[in-house]
Amino acid sequence: MNELIGALITIITLTCLAIQAYGIKRGKYDSSMAAWVIWTCIFIFLFVIYHEDGKWTAIDLFLGIQTIGHFGMIWLTYKYVPKKFYPEDWILLSVAIVGFIIWIVAYFYGGNLLNAILIGILGQTIADAIGAVFYIKIVIAKPFRQPLSAWIINSFLYPITAYGIYLGKEEWTAYLFIGYAFVMYNTLLIVLIWQRRKKKYIELDYHK
Repeated sequence: MNELIGALITIITLTCLAIQAYGIKRGKYDSSMAAWVIWTCIFIFLFVIYHEDGKWTAIDLFLGIQTIGHFGMIWLTYKYVPKKFYPEDWILLSVAIVGFIIWIVAYFYGGNLLNAILIGILGQTIADAIGAVFYIKIVIAKPFRQPLSAWIINSFLYPITAYGIYLGKEEWTAYLFIGYAFVMYNTLLIVLIWQRRKKKYIELDYHK
């Protein structure tokens, strides 16, 4: 990945994490411990995969910062969010663990076979999607308890990452997870905007 692209992705990531972290600390934004645990595990494994040659590249820097930043979000959620886990969270976490197992087994035992790569991406997608489920609940129920600015800024992350993959001349399979993430994230963003707009109109009607 081009160094400039890696730096841009890193700046976007740090900006969005900082906005969320500041709001969580002030009690302004809600957070999900389960979601951040899942996403942290994803970035840890991605960092291990890309850094196994021992050389530092732009993508290694990006994944390293993401991992550290996500650990920070776990700590902030633990410290400032009253309710850490709900009973149903454990069921969803179990599904995410299955996704991780599929991903890890496919990576270590599947080699470079196309089927193994696709199965690994499927496992990664399952785990990530479960993380998104926790935020879907927050976005729908409490849209004003999420930083809209951070969500909008972060939406640029996926096309920029895709362009970085293109510059790096990666295999076509590298686009699959980014494509899924782009659709999932922007769907959540649209729902967030819609819910904020909907709840705002409800409040205006109530005060008439």
